[in-house]
Amino acid sequence: MSDFTEFLQLIAWIIRQVIDITSCAICTFCLLAAGVLPWRACCIVSALGEITNRKYRTNCLLNLFMTLTDIICLPFALLGVLIPTRTVGFFF
Repeated sequence: MSDFTEFLQLIAWIIRQVIDITSCAICTFCLLAAGVLPWRACCIVSALGEITNRKYRTNCLLNLFMTLTDIICLPFALLGVLIPTRTVGFFF
């Protein structure tokens, strides 16, 4: 029974490693997608040196979320600055 238990532990370890590698690969792609914006890329590169494996996943997904938020909110913020009711009094 001991050999069978060792075999099951080995299979469980292999499955755990495959899941870990897959999740790190997915988070790496998320981090690459988050680095599209130039002002976000500097922050990402500076934070990569001091992260552990679990913190790496959290940091990748957090940066992706912040980049998506920037992509969604930035056009509306720029539009708010350029609305004619605000600029009419400034230019004329």
